[in-house]
Amino acid sequence: NKSIFISIETLASLKEIDWVDSFIVQSKGVPLNKAEHNFKEQLQSTLSISDVFIRDATLFQKALLQQTNTTIRMLKMIAITTLLLGGLSILNLLIILCDERKRGIGLRLAIGATPWQLASQFLREILLLCCLGAIGGIVFGHAGAYIIVMKLGLTYHFGLFSWLVGLPIALIMGLLAGIIPTLTAAQ
Repeated sequence: NKSIFISIETLASLKEIDWVDSFIVQSKGVPLNKAEHNFKEQLQSTLSISDVFIRDATLFQKALLQQTNTTIRMLKMIAITTLLLGGLSILNLLIILCDERKRGIGLRLAIGATPWQLASQFLREILLLCCLGAIGGIVFGHAGAYIIVMKLGLTYHFGLFSWLVGLPIALIMGLLAGIIPTLTAAQ
């Protein structure tokens, strides 16, 4: 693919241009559609070329933007699905944990612990586990992103967004998943 950049005036001086198959048009200070129209008129008047197809770069930009938005939507859906599955996994784990600790719970109730004390103990354990899991996930996520970005030769930008959003969401998911096991343990 060989390219030559010349002005329209120089192009007009060439009479035989069978070897030309495409044109790149640049416009300064003129709207793109007007520049396309002027270019088509000049091609027709100077070179007798009437069948010209001009590709608008904004169409490619719109297609790329649409593809990027679709990818972002898909990634959001994957993230939500993963979050819900993680919450169900935590719920299952905590129910099994409560079931295995029935003797200890019964012993604490026999000694004089109140259901509120048992519930607060379970909630503290759940919050600690979720906090540790969120911190580990964010740290490993940043490390993985850093490795990938460095392998691609790009610049890595550390952001606090994952900490400001990830940690509270993990705690909320832990609390929501821990309500049923906590109520079960308190009874």
